[in-house]
Amino acid sequence: MWRFKLAWERLARSLICSADHLLRGVLGIHEFSEDDECILRLSRAHLRHTVELQDGSQLYQGACVGELHLWNEHLACILGPCRSLGTSARLRTRLLHLKYRDPCPK
Repeated sequence: MWRFKLAWERLARSLICSADHLLRGVLGIHEFSEDDECILRLSRAHLRHTVELQDGSQLYQGACVGELHLWNEHLACILGPCRSLGTSARLRTRLLHLKYRDPCPK
């Protein structure tokens, strides 16, 4: 019985990974880092309406911008089966890791 369950889990994981790969291609979502700590992916998008930024500058409707996506496979490794305060702290650490990372390493 456990062999059947294991085979089913492998099949389900394979189908999900295939669907994810297909959707990333269609939506133009790309990994910008191979770092295991990275939990974000990037795609291009066009603004649907004009946006005013905090400093007063504006991005106009139709402007090309970067759009961030959560990297679910890496996120699942952090969250695991049980969500807790410790899990939230690990997620915060990884987000800060991104914030202070050099975007253009030599």
